[in-house]
Amino acid sequence: MRRGCGGVLLAMGVMLAVAPAGAVFIQPQTTGSLAQAAPQAAAYMARSQAALDDHTCDPAEIVCAVGIAAFATTAVFTVSHAACDDAACETERAALVSNYRNQVEAIRARIAHDNTFLAQGPGGGQGSVGMVDGLRARGDMPSKAQVDSLLVRAQTALNADACPLTAPACVEGELWLIWDMDQMVRAFPNCNTLPRVEVQACWQALGPRMRAADTYDRRRLRRLMDAVGWPAEVDWGRRAATGAWLVAQHSGRTDPDLQAAVLVAVKAAVDAGKSPAVQYAYLFDRNAVSNQHPQLYGTQGRCDPATKTWVMSEVSDPDGLAARRAALGLDPMALYQQQSDRFCRGGREDDD
Repeated sequence: MRRGCGGVLLAMGVMLAVAPAGAVFIQPQTTGSLAQAAPQAAAYMARSQAALDDHTCDPAEIVCAVGIAAFATTAVFTVSHAACDDAACETERAALVSNYRNQVEAIRARIAHDNTFLAQGPGGGQGSVGMVDGLRARGDMPSKAQVDSLLVRAQTALNADACPLTAPACVEGELWLIWDMDQMVRAFPNCNTLPRVEVQACWQALGPRMRAADTYDRRRLRRLMDAVGWPAEVDWGRRAATGAWLVAQHSGRTDPDLQAAVLVAVKAAVDAGKSPAVQYAYLFDRNAVSNQHPQLYGTQGRCDPATKTWVMSEVSDPDGLAARRAALGLDPMALYQQQSDRFCRGGREDDD
């Protein structure tokens, strides 16, 4: 049986493994209209260029280099996933994507090029700070030793604190590294693909690694938030913002104060139009379930190892669930159930 990313549900470039209790996180399908996305992308690219031209951090240092490349590839991702409703818009979008991809290549030529940390993501849009996307694209599954080695390298670079958080590229680089560290320890292997008798042992074996990575990531996130506040998507891009959000999402049982604080910050960002409402829905539900309360949006549940299906945790006011999900831009429950079931079967369409 194939293990690993064959069982990881991918949504808009984000890989998210489902633990014994949790959710498959489905990102919004677009980054907004092209009119909204284009100025955001221009701002990301300007930050990348400014870091190189103004020398706000050292491009030979890993975190700085990651951040510079991250801003540039985020510009590509943002315009390539913008919504268009006519041919003129599509032509403009294609031109922007081509222009930004050329700029990405020029920028990469000017920074410390480390193929481990600066691998190009599938389609040239959302690159990887580590090896997750590159391995996914090749269908290659790393060993535990390989994952541990990359974690050590990432943490060593961050622990040096050589990249000042006064430099936006340093913040971006750290957020991307946090994303990769969070996901690597959860995605390899995907325990849900295993026979029922092996599932629990698999999660127990992964537990210490996940807890260690989560503890480290929480400490780094608190430091980042002290410096720049909550990293909303409009300001830092989808990958960076999702990295911070994942840390909070995985903090409920071990650091409930952090999760509660981030829930308030995410709600404020959503209300200000800076973060997608789906982030609030998932985090609200995770916080509720962690505190043994019914959820509101039906995002949380678990994979049943016997049936390989996803079982939703208790939800408040089931009759109003569809309306609440629609109001926040979540998929209809039937589709979400289908997507979650597919994950619980290891990414397969059925059990054959």
